Amino acid sequence: MANEPHFPVYGAGPGAGAPGLGILGHFLVRAASRRSATITTPDHIEVHTASGIRRTAWRDIQAIEIVDAITPRTRRHVPVDTGQYVAIYDHTGRRTELPHVNTTHVASLTDELRVLRELWERLRGPDWTPRPRGEGPAAR
Repeated sequence: MANEPHFPVYGAGPGAGAPGLGILGHFLVRAASRRSATITTPDHIEVHTASGIRRTAWRDIQAIEIVDAITPRTRRHVPVDTGQYVAIYDHTGRRTELPHVNTTHVASLTDELRVLRELWERLRGPDWTPRPRGEGPAAR
């Protein structure tokens, strides 16, 4: 319908896998990546991973940001640049990485961030206010 808002779904495409890991590794990575997804709904963002599903209500999100996949602390262990991804921060300050919303899977991470922030601003409610005590990304 023309008047329905756009709710993006991010998931692995048909070619997802890891050819360098051999046949078994390829199928394990492919199965895990097919189970991971980021789904937006009118009520929440739903993050599917191999370990389960996490739903975060729009009103509980404190920030949506682009972050580096490699932090200065982990850079010495991962010699290649793995790009950036979008993460949400909930009302407790917990960061949740959004599967497939990264520089590997979307053409423009900045455009996807804009779409997600527009949804958040529209759906979090008119009485939404940031949580006190500097929780979330500002506390880092």
